[in-house]
Amino acid sequence: MSKKTFALAAAVVTLLTTSIASADDVKPAAPANQDKPAAQPSGPEHKTASTVQIQGTAGATTGGLGLGAGLRVGYTLPQKLYLGAALKFNYTSEEVKDVKVSSAFYRPGVDFGYDLSTGPAIIRPYVGAGVAVQRIDLSAGSAQYFETAATPAAWGGIQLLGEIPKTPVLVGADVSTFVVATDTSAHPIDANLVLAARF
Repeated sequence: MSKKTFALAAAVVTLLTTSIASADDVKPAAPANQDKPAAQPSGPEHKTASTVQIQGTAGATTGGLGLGAGLRVGYTLPQKLYLGAALKFNYTSEEVKDVKVSSAFYRPGVDFGYDLSTGPAIIRPYVGAGVAVQRIDLSAGSAQYFETAATPAAWGGIQLLGEIPKTPVLVGADVSTFVVATDTSAHPIDANLVLAARF
């Protein structure tokens, strides 16, 4: 065999070997339309968004207003903004030199808040406005006298609510303060336990 023929054969063998090795290294292309997994929601579940909530409250108020109870109905928008209506009632009675003095204090109004979910809890700072109505009754024997006064009022507070698992029930606490137009120097503290349901 001549040198030219041997060299040509060697070149052909080398070319074939390189082509086979390159073919083995080729990996199949991924499908162009392969679907990506859907993004999973992150963060704690918001427990009050798009729900109506009914609350009952019971507690006490400083400033001589005594024990009280209340009712609140509201709705939390998907943006976590809370809109509601509230009514608080306080009652106290005492004897002063054979005169019975009773006070009934009503505070109806509207609330605006923002719901923050942190694990199993909801934190709701809120403000509100309405009217404060107080009736004072005096009685001594058969003599009786009463006086009623109403004035604009505003308040602000915070709620801390926790859910009872597998139920629509929430329990927690509410602390607020308020001011009335006829005496802006007084800021009674209103502290309550809360029992609520969401629908």
